Amino acid sequence: MPTPLFFNRFRNRQIVILAALILLVLACFPSVRYKCKSGAVWFFTLPAKVYGQVTLYFYDKKRLVLENRLLRGKVAELTLKFHQSEDILDENKRLRALEAFKERHNFTAISAEIVARDPNDWMGSVIINKGEKDGLSTETAVCSSKGLLGKIVEVWENESMVLLLANPDFKAGGVTLAGRVSGVVTGAGSAHAKMLYIPMDENVNVGATVVTSKLSRIFPEGIIIGKISGIGKDSTGLFKVADIDLAADLTGEEEVLCVSKQPDKEAQTAPETKSAS
Repeated sequence: MPTPLFFNRFRNRQIVILAALILLVLACFPSVRYKCKSGAVWFFTLPAKVYGQVTLYFYDKKRLVLENRLLRGKVAELTLKFHQSEDILDENKRLRALEAFKERHNFTAISAEIVARDPNDWMGSVIINKGEKDGLSTETAVCSSKGLLGKIVEVWENESMVLLLANPDFKAGGVTLAGRVSGVVTGAGSAHAKMLYIPMDENVNVGATVVTSKLSRIFPEGIIIGKISGIGKDSTGLFKVADIDLAADLTGEEEVLCVSKQPDKEAQTAPETKSAS
């Protein structure tokens, strides 16, 4: 019976023969030697290649996430700047419209901004950022570029309270441009007003424009109030009552003009200066 030592020697001899045959084949066939060499290189470098690809994938993913975050921040910044530029353009248009309104009516005017509203009386009153030190006083008319907004009822050092035209406590003399029909304009709430005490025999039509009357003690003549949207009778049946859609936007205005009944002194002196020259 063969001994284990015999089997070990036999197995070693087989390994030596097999190695010799492999070396002979590699020596006799260069193409096989090249393929084997390439296969060995590929086999031993495969882990390094896989590790490199995985590392590159996660590096690219991290870089893309960072770039995406930066781009989102840039988009948000540009969007904010765009909206700011739109706000500046809108403000410029509003200020130009106010200046044109002032020149058209030849007013002594002080510009102001609406800075606060009473949440419990949104259509009733507002606070503006000009007051006593700016030369304002109570019973001063307040306008937007579209028309009459209200009047100042309280004045502090740096701010004033404006009673809006839609407030039921507001009253002003009004007249229609067509026919010159006079009446008393009072607030009716929710961007509307009424013209009271119109004689029954007066001819007043829907669509007629109502402006401030020259008989008003507070308001300069000719400031547009709104257009008549309906006509009826009062509770006594002695007078007509006209519903008015207001020209000014009581909720959307941001800049206003505080105007007095006296004309602009600079505008008055300009023709005198020209005639003297």
